[in-house]
Parts: sequence; C-alpha cells; structure tokens
Amino acid sequence: MLITCPTSAILAGVKACAPAISGKPAMPILAGVLITAGDESDVIVLRGFDYEAEVTTRVNARVEDPGVALVSHRLMSQILAVVGAATVTLTTEDGRLTVSAGKAVWRLPLMTADAFPASPGQLPTVGTVDTQAFMDAVDRVAPAASDKVSIDIPLHAIHLGLGDTLDIVATDKYRLHTALLPWTRASIDAPQFVLTPAAKLLAVTRGLAGDTVTLGASDSRLSLTDGTTVITTALSASRGGGWVAWRPLFDGVNPDTGVTYVFDRDDLTTAIKQAVTVADVTDTGARHLLLTVTADELLVRAVSAHSGDSAVPCPLTDYTGTEPLEWVVSADFLLAAVAAADVDPIQFTQKSAKMPVGIGAPKEPATQIAMPIRKVS
Repeated sequence: MLITCPTSAILAGVKACAPAISGKPAMPILAGVLITAGDESDVIVLRGFDYEAEVTTRVNARVEDPGVALVSHRLMSQILAVVGAATVTLTTEDGRLTVSAGKAVWRLPLMTADAFPASPGQLPTVGTVDTQAFMDAVDRVAPAASDKVSIDIPLHAIHLGLGDTLDIVATDKYRLHTALLPWTRASIDAPQFVLTPAAKLLAVTRGLAGDTVTLGASDSRLSLTDGTTVITTALSASRGGGWVAWRPLFDGVNPDTGVTYVFDRDDLTTAIKQAVTVADVTDTGARHLLLTVTADELLVRAVSAHSGDSAVPCPLTDYTGTEPLEWVVSADFLLAAVAAADVDPIQFTQKSAKMPVGIGAPKEPATQIAMPIRKVS
C-alpha cells in the first residue's frame, strides 16, 4: 500500500472512528483502525468496529498502490495529532505501516487485517432528517437517559419513534426529555420505534457532517449515513417489545388543567446556577433546590449544613395560580430539562407541588417533564 493524503483529513477520519474503538476490546484487533486503499485513486476508507458500533468513513487521498492496513487506533491518533506537515504518506512493508511526514518517520506493527470482522452491510432506509437538528436533539435529550443499564425496560436507551415525526425520547423515571423532528419517512414497513444506548448514540452522532443524515434500521442495528461516514449502532432489546408509554405522561401537565408560570430562560438558568453553589451533594450526586413560586417571582434556594444557604429570585412574566407553590428538585435535572426545551421564554405547568412539572413554550403543550423530589425535613 502506498497513499498520500492531507494530514487534517486523515486525522479527522481517524477521530470519526473513535466511538467504535473499544477501550477494553474483546479481541486485540478491535483496538485497531482498518485502512483500505481500494480501486479508487482518490479515496481511502477508514473503519472502526467493536460490535456495539461500527464507523466507516471516506477520506480523500492519492492512492498509488492499493492495499489494506490494520493498525492501533490509539497510536495513529497520537501520531497524526503531532504531525507538523500538511500531508502524510502511508506505506506497508515487512509487516509494518510507515507513516512519513517531511523528515519524520513512524513505523507501526500491522495487525492481521483478514481477522477483522466483516461489516454488517447496508441497512434498509427508514428516513432522512436534517443533520444539525438531529445532532442537537440527541444532545438535548440524552441527559435524561439512565446511566444504569437495564434489561426489562432499557431506560439507558434513547427511543427513536419512526412515525410522521422522528421522535427522540429518553427517560430515567425522574425526568423525560423529548424532541420531535420533521423528517422524510422513506418506508411504511419500518418499525414503529427502535431503542439504542444513549451514550453510544451521543458519541457517534458527533462525527456526523453534511446537510442530511439517512437513518436505516434492522432487527438489531441502527445506521446513520451522512454521505461520507456510515455509522451503525447496536439496538437495545425491551422484554415484551414495549417501552415507556411516554405520550400519556403529558396529559397530566396540560396547561389547561394546571397552574402555569413563565420566565425568561436566561434568568431562570442563571438563578439556578447561582443558588446551587452552596447545595450539598447527596450520596447519589444530586444537588437539591427548593423552589417557591409566588405571584411575581420564583425564589430559588439551597440550604446546606456546611456551606450556608442561598436565595436567588427569578422574576415571572406570568403566573396563573392564586396561592404560593413550593417544591424540591434536582438542580442538574432542572437545568437539563430547561436546555432540552430549547425555547425562550419558558413555561412550567404543574397541578401541585408533588405532581410532575411540564416544561415547554408558553401556552403550548409541554415537551419535557421533571419530577419533584420528596422534601427533606
């Protein structure tokens, strides 16, 4: 193999493969990136695979001699990150990959490329969506997924509803985040939804580029294609085939049936961040805030046995209640829900201090839910 390519391009390609490189691989070869220079004279293909995810990306290059090389992803990343030249040349000889950049040379041992797992292949297309909108939605929704892997109901997974809208939903039973995106549905035979681990989906979507992403699905995998990079991730199974019936949960936070109060989004975010500075951290890592809603303001408070206390007011622009409302919430959960709502100003809807809080745009159905927590006496 003999190829020459821009350093920045191949570095970007190697980085794109990172989400499919296992830190503790089941086989040593799965710590490698597979570099294939085929019949095309101007393109090489980079591939990472760890059974949970696969990333295949194309990089512009000058191919003088086709070939295949499987080398350590970690070493390639480290070398390319410090190369000072604009281009690098890769050659294979005597069981080594030589990386040349100007007068600098690195020689890496080759792994057995023939043993690298075959690609699962192209998946049936289920639809296309705007790339940036999809990436932003996954970023906003993913924090609501559980960080504990569950089997019966995989709350560590993101739910992708494949209907008239692309519904991106996550919940850990304490909060629920949604993003409903317009998209072009390609197949009426597609499943109603798929579940894929939130952490993995969050990692792989950050490597997407281009204007649109094409989604594909099979019984066990989800694929994302942006024209240059193809990403597949394993799906999570839910016993009984179901998941959380999330849409009915919003019936309880309908603006027509509860008290609503509206804030400027930045004012609310600032008040939360200021007040939480003195909050104690619980055994679970939570930081609790006490929120008191009156006719013209929300008072955000934290009380600590060691760090004192805080009280930061946030003005309301509207309050439909007649009595003060007081409830306790995790500061980090509330910040994530406000970010996920992605609206300004922002409206809270609540029937009582112990009931779920709906979060969304004023005079619109809520799109996010936060659960109050039991007040510590």
